[in-house]
Amino acid sequence: MNQDLKARVSTWLQQHRGDIVRDIFTLSRIPSVKGAPAPGAPFGKACRDALDEAVALCGRRGFDAAVNRDGSYALMHYGDGEKSIGIFGHLDVVPEGNDWRLTEPFEPIEREDCLIGRGVSDNKGGVVAGLYAIMALRELGVPLKSRLTLFLGTDEETGMDDVQLFAKEEKMPDFSLVPDVEYPVCHGEKGIFKVYAVCDQKSEALLSFEGGVAINVVCDEARATLREEPALAAELATLCAASKWMEYRVDGGIITVIAKGIAAHASTPDGSRNATHELAKTLAACTKLPESDRKAMEKLVAVLGDSYGEAIGIAATDEQSGRLTCANGIAQMRDGRVAVSFDVRYCVSLDGEQVLRGFEACFKPDGWHLEDVTYSNGYHIPKEDERVQLLMRVYREVSGDTEAQPYTMGGGTYARRLKNAVPYGPEPKIEKRPDFMPPHHGGAHQPDEMLDLPTYLKGIEIFAMALAELDAMLNA
Repeated sequence: MNQDLKARVSTWLQQHRGDIVRDIFTLSRIPSVKGAPAPGAPFGKACRDALDEAVALCGRRGFDAAVNRDGSYALMHYGDGEKSIGIFGHLDVVPEGNDWRLTEPFEPIEREDCLIGRGVSDNKGGVVAGLYAIMALRELGVPLKSRLTLFLGTDEETGMDDVQLFAKEEKMPDFSLVPDVEYPVCHGEKGIFKVYAVCDQKSEALLSFEGGVAINVVCDEARATLREEPALAAELATLCAASKWMEYRVDGGIITVIAKGIAAHASTPDGSRNATHELAKTLAACTKLPESDRKAMEKLVAVLGDSYGEAIGIAATDEQSGRLTCANGIAQMRDGRVAVSFDVRYCVSLDGEQVLRGFEACFKPDGWHLEDVTYSNGYHIPKEDERVQLLMRVYREVSGDTEAQPYTMGGGTYARRLKNAVPYGPEPKIEKRPDFMPPHHGGAHQPDEMLDLPTYLKGIEIFAMALAELDAMLNA
């Protein structure tokens, strides 16, 4: 590795620290949650606003970027070599969710070397990391033989239709990095299976049953409403009082029962607490509910009781990708019927059809059916691959973390929709959260989403050096 270049990149990034923070904040103030499609804005106006701002940002930094014909994504190119390296980031974010304590979701702040706000990490920080890594190489006069392409997407969180359109419209890069994870190298992603289980029978007593902010975020608040009846109200009040996770209120003849939980990304549900499960437990224990409603709640209590699909009958593990996870994000009623979502991250050795058969066997005999089934099988690149090894070497040499190993994960990134791509950075793993960060806050998809600035700047340095090394490998 060119140690002189490494030192110059590090110095350059420190000199541009203020610009980097301002650019992340500019993007993070835009509430780019997917919305209703509109002309030129297939994923909603806010996502298009974020895309336009990112294109303008590239322009302010001396690059030309252009939005594709339907407004799904934009591309920024640097260089004109025959070989190409892609950098794929996204500007859309998950909904803000509940219980933000340190700032409002779309009013990002800096506190003790931490940036806090929805999207600062996932993935507007990743977009800015890609941009500044390219800028550093340009400003420091590093000769590159490859063409670098920065992809600015707007539909990563909900379907990846943007990158699938890119695959149809554009030539695939020779190799791509996706700055949407922790370092070192993610060389495989589990399959992703999403489904709604819907009770066949309409609810007799429940006026509403709802919760969650997104299918890929563990539900952290769920509520049900019922018409007030003295015996029912008394029993529910007693049941709610017995649990610290439950709240109860009556207003205007309507009973509202609220369950609290702990949010987490659906791919990493350990430590979370599912609010739909808490709500179902309380309702299932209520003897004054009609038997059909209690039976539906009992089913939910059973299938939502673990995070690994054991109760559903889909539990699995393999050597390449580890244990299957299964999380609930949304609770709702569909035409008077209780419905709940599941987000399953399944082993790379499995196929989505196998997961589907498991869900059918679990739900159909008990009077439930499945709706909105989608799945995408995982992928795995051997850790011995020369590109994986190159990226590991760069990470170890720049970070000093010589013990780090490539890993696989349950999270899904653009890499699964591309050819010859791996998720890489831009953040080294943070071993300890700052003291001011509340428990279960600060992570991607959690309240008070956080980006640790010193490790992030080191991450951009790693990324820039990786681009230079990949360029040399591809053009050897």
